[in-house]
Amino acid sequence: MHEITSHGSPQRIYPAHIQPLEVCSLVRYIRTASTEWCEPFLAFKITVAYRAWAICHLIEWKSKKKSPHNCASMSQPAPLPSNEEARMRCLKELSLLDTDHEDVFDGISQIAQNIFNVPIALITLVDENRQWFKSCIGLPVSETSRDDAFCAHAILKPDDILVIPDTELDPRFANNALVVGEPYIRFYAGAPLVIDGGNALGTLCIIDHVPREFSESERNILREYAKSVELAIEMRQALKEAIEYDQSTPDLMASWRSGGDSFSRANSLSTSNISFRINSQLPRCNYSTKEGIELRKGDLIDRKGKVFEVRAAQESSAGRRETFVQVELWDIKKGVKVNDRYRASDVIEMVEFDEAECTFEGPSENGKGYIFKDSEGEVKTVGLDLLNSDQAGWLNVGDEIQLRSYNDQVVIVDMPEFVDCEVSEVTEITKDSKSSKKTTINLTNGKVIKGPSFCKPGDIISVKISDATFHKANKPGTK
Repeated sequence: MHEITSHGSPQRIYPAHIQPLEVCSLVRYIRTASTEWCEPFLAFKITVAYRAWAICHLIEWKSKKKSPHNCASMSQPAPLPSNEEARMRCLKELSLLDTDHEDVFDGISQIAQNIFNVPIALITLVDENRQWFKSCIGLPVSETSRDDAFCAHAILKPDDILVIPDTELDPRFANNALVVGEPYIRFYAGAPLVIDGGNALGTLCIIDHVPREFSESERNILREYAKSVELAIEMRQALKEAIEYDQSTPDLMASWRSGGDSFSRANSLSTSNISFRINSQLPRCNYSTKEGIELRKGDLIDRKGKVFEVRAAQESSAGRRETFVQVELWDIKKGVKVNDRYRASDVIEMVEFDEAECTFEGPSENGKGYIFKDSEGEVKTVGLDLLNSDQAGWLNVGDEIQLRSYNDQVVIVDMPEFVDCEVSEVTEITKDSKSSKKTTINLTNGKVIKGPSFCKPGDIISVKISDATFHKANKPGTK
């Protein structure tokens, strides 16, 4: 009720519509006039009533002034995920943003709305500056600002579900524009949509206008529906790639969007599983199977409809009754690393490719790759994404290299562990009297390595490619 002025004395604060001089004048007038035309007791009641009115308005004004809804900062934007660059790249590659509604996604949202009995269910994708709704049940808009997006917070923990039982009690959201204004969110639960081994692109989320609790079983159900959305996204991408591969099947995507006969949709959509099956028009690799415990480096496997190379496989059973295999995988098409884990008894689909010994012919004319020829003289071009200039620098024209192809396209170049190189120049270096002599060896391919002092120009030596180290010496002038 008081505020200190520049002179240090308290000054009473009133809202603009209550003038203190008018209040005092009116009270003084009532008291004076009471002896002339009004009973003293009536004058007292009028005075008390007016003061009560003034105090009530003052309290209301003060409460509005302190209300968090009137704060300048209306929300706390979520920080960026640590993998934001990779996440955004994955989102762009899927070509989902700003696309038409598709029955398969709307169907999942509709079921989630009905199962959880909420007014709003969304499938969201968190873009650079916005969250866009791939499916939207119960809202008249197609996107909101990322700064206000609850889902921007949810994607920070891809393995967890974000649940806000009452938004007004959570300091992150109490002042959010979507809480204090339309659609007046009071409850939120969002399960991240995780694609390509860790990229949380958005969520399947449900929203209510009243606070509510969310049980563990409900969390599990929402998580299963989110997995169904992830599967739908991956199947959609597989369709897109199939159309790019075979232009004679452009009707596949239209059938997918409308839920047509090209797909066998699940007979029922339960709370534990929603499955989709793609028809036989999609091209497939030749498959065999292995158990998880049998996976080895160099194996090619099918993982969620995509081809991966096993770069490393490590058994682990510490603290567990069952043995697991931790694997490092390489996405053949995108050129990214993914870590995964399989049970020893899991059945893994292996992908079989055509293999051929090819002769290295050198760089292509446009400088965007390298040329190989197979035993029949057929030319195969390998792009820089599979064989970069540093790797190719170890190869000599005429070297035999194994190439693995799928659908007549090279997907793996099996580089040799060791290559033979010719010495062009040597420089002897002696550290001290106790150390052995070491030599800087310049090779005719432009590479420089360290090696023993007995190497001479013209010698052919074997070099380990992975760490560019001397392996052994061959006879001078021979390979």
